[in-house]
Amino acid sequence: VSVLAPTTFGMTRRVVPADVPPVIAQEIQKTGHGKVTIVDFVDFECPFCRMTHAELAPLVAARKDKIRLVRKHVPLRMHPHALDAAKTACCAEAQGKGVEVAEALFTAPPETLTSEGCEKIAEKHGLDLAKFRACVASPVTEARIHADGETFRAANGHGLPTIFIDGTRLD
Repeated sequence: VSVLAPTTFGMTRRVVPADVPPVIAQEIQKTGHGKVTIVDFVDFECPFCRMTHAELAPLVAARKDKIRLVRKHVPLRMHPHALDAAKTACCAEAQGKGVEVAEALFTAPPETLTSEGCEKIAEKHGLDLAKFRACVASPVTEARIHADGETFRAANGHGLPTIFIDGTRLD
């Protein structure tokens, strides 16, 4: 009977291997049928995250209709502009420009990822600057970034970049 239940009643949830961290399994469950979930933990100033992004971005772009990319921001304290960049990415996502702005953040010289430099990136990509500034200053944005860090720890993250592709860990 248990074998027939998914066929008879329709499978509404994806089957996720038991060894996948629960926080990653939750993201996979949110993804529509027929799509792959990529959970990408990043710091825009991290040189290794930048190299990985350069290799991964064309693959994701070529298959964007088959992929749900979930970017989690883990700005490392050792990178002086990482928090500004993470806030910028969050606020760009809120205005529907997350992909374009993330690409700009990954490719901008790291020393330009200051709050002023990030605002220039936001402006260049057509973000409403009043909304952007309010978002960057909002405690909600800080809470989102903090929650992403907690998710990283719950996924047993130890270094960046850490990527899960449908539960398979790459780091």
